[in-house]
Amino acid sequence: MKVTAQKGDFEKMPCDVLVLGMFENEENTFTRKADALLKNELGKALKNKEFSGEAGQIKIVSTLGTMAAHKVLFVGLGKKKDYNLEQLRRAASASFKAARETCARRVVTTLHLCDAKEILHERVVALTEGMVLGNYRFSQFKEERKKEKHVDEVIIVDGQKESIQRAEVIAAATMHVRDLVNMPPNIATPTYLADEALKLKMLGVKVTVYGKKELEKMRFNAMLSVAQGSAQEPKFVVMEYGKGKLYSFVGKGITFDSGGLDIKPPKMMEDMKYDMAGAATVMGIMEVVATLKLPVHIVCAFPTCENMPSGTSYRPSDVITAYNGKTIEMMNTDAEGRMILSDALAYIEKEYKPDVMIDLATLTGACIIALGYWATGMLSNDDQLCEELVTAGNETYERVWRLPLWEEYKENMKSDVADVRSIGKGFDAGTIEGAVFLQHFVDKVKWVHLDIAGTAWFNADKYYFSRGGTGAGVRLLVKWLENRV
Repeated sequence: MKVTAQKGDFEKMPCDVLVLGMFENEENTFTRKADALLKNELGKALKNKEFSGEAGQIKIVSTLGTMAAHKVLFVGLGKKKDYNLEQLRRAASASFKAARETCARRVVTTLHLCDAKEILHERVVALTEGMVLGNYRFSQFKEERKKEKHVDEVIIVDGQKESIQRAEVIAAATMHVRDLVNMPPNIATPTYLADEALKLKMLGVKVTVYGKKELEKMRFNAMLSVAQGSAQEPKFVVMEYGKGKLYSFVGKGITFDSGGLDIKPPKMMEDMKYDMAGAATVMGIMEVVATLKLPVHIVCAFPTCENMPSGTSYRPSDVITAYNGKTIEMMNTDAEGRMILSDALAYIEKEYKPDVMIDLATLTGACIIALGYWATGMLSNDDQLCEELVTAGNETYERVWRLPLWEEYKENMKSDVADVRSIGKGFDAGTIEGAVFLQHFVDKVKWVHLDIAGTAWFNADKYYFSRGGTGAGVRLLVKWLENRV
């Protein structure tokens, strides 16, 4: 799909569908102008309460040759006092999907011009993101893919070319993350993820892949303990771009999580291909940074393996010495994500000495219980970083919510036989205790742990998300980087 900008009068632009937005019970210059040409078709719909402008509401009217468009699609923007960039993204997605279902090949939209509270650049970016992300479908394994309806071109009236291009890059990376997360685990193996990372070399990214033999020499014992139950070779991937002050991102890359010997119930295992969403996300961040040539120095890394039950699997009560020398009493093999991250976090801090280190992981089901699917759990040793991420989250609507890392939570993670237990002694504060464990493998660096268990995967279509991987974290952390520099 091609997205372009064009100046001119919307009623004179030839297209299959013209999109106009309207706030609830509040017409504007665009709708009044169009309705005059449509001989009061919108007015009749408003009078008959067929359309009122409620958020996401759609009304399609044939123009019968009264303007250059074949059809006009009115989309509700909700109450004007509640309107923001997220409402624009959602309206863009709803209107685009409705236009696509009419078999439209060329669409003209003016949604970003309905309200001028935000600067034009931000409105054009939000509009483009909503349309492109809303157009996403993971259907490459379906025969019916050949019959899908497609829009060839979208024209944004009075848009900005640079804003569109930036939004397309970020949306493309987000959709790449979605593809990786949605990919079946027999295809998206650790080797597959490593190969995907190697493709970033074409963008000027330095990529290093460590296999099992290298990991043994590097003393990645915690990661290797998880991997030893699987026939798939584990990988540790490090990607680096730019120069200067260093920011690092580390993602959890469990390509399939059966739970190991502490095996999951079948229903809880069905979607466990998404347990590598953190790894996919850090690749997406690197893709955006390198494509846009942002003036930052970043290292993105991910440990990746499977967690499978077998005669060679690690066991509850095993004691494992991690990369940084600390010993772990493994109490539940389904707490594998923190194990592979422990080695990766300690390694990145020691070898690269970043100014900031952020990890992303589908770490705990407890985070879904605490925050649901609309907030990422955030735990950190630095207040300023948290404030910055809250700001970036509000700007992108990939919101974060901070949970505490108080000293009292550490008591429950003490082991009688090792330096730390892998899980607490009870069933309390699972998300916090997961971060408490990781903190044992972070020394002096400013660090944030983002638990994306709820935000990385949706079980149903929602706004500009389709069921499956969401790509959560890409827009958030790119915005945070941009705000920083």
